[in-house]
Amino acid sequence: MAFLEVKNLSQTLGKKDILKDISFSVEAGQVVAFLGPNGAGKTTLLKTVVGLHPTKNVAQKGSNQILLAGKEIQNWPVHKRIEEGLVYLPQQTSLFQQLSVQDNLAMVFEYQSYWKKYTKKDFFHERDAWLEITDLTQTLKQKRGHCPVARNVSLKSYARCLCILKLLC
Repeated sequence: MAFLEVKNLSQTLGKKDILKDISFSVEAGQVVAFLGPNGAGKTTLLKTVVGLHPTKNVAQKGSNQILLAGKEIQNWPVHKRIEEGLVYLPQQTSLFQQLSVQDNLAMVFEYQSYWKKYTKKDFFHERDAWLEITDLTQTLKQKRGHCPVARNVSLKSYARCLCILKLLC
């Protein structure tokens, strides 16, 4: 069974049809990339899947279906989708500038359901191991806004990894 499955998803924003009958599935641990020019609907697709753009109820069976681990979620609120392991981190800066790197990463522990079954000590152990691998340990106390651009990219990628461990396991 696919971790995430989208069946015949269509989306209209305003009066403009953005997506039409998009279908795909993602297995746990699989990496998928959506490629296309600006305006092709990549962001709209992802925002629709996570619930930031609601889907329309369609009379046809099998249309606008979004399944997460076999459960239909297209009518679920965003917070419930996140609790079940679906995460969306946009390309734009998704870390809080005024918080330290350490505090930004601690938010992952507090709000990502994957970590609910683990202790904070387990989280810190995993966090520290990743920081060592990425050579970012010295940035923990820095305010996110004071990190060089290359380090910000690495930190956002790292935070994404901590968020999606449920997908990778």
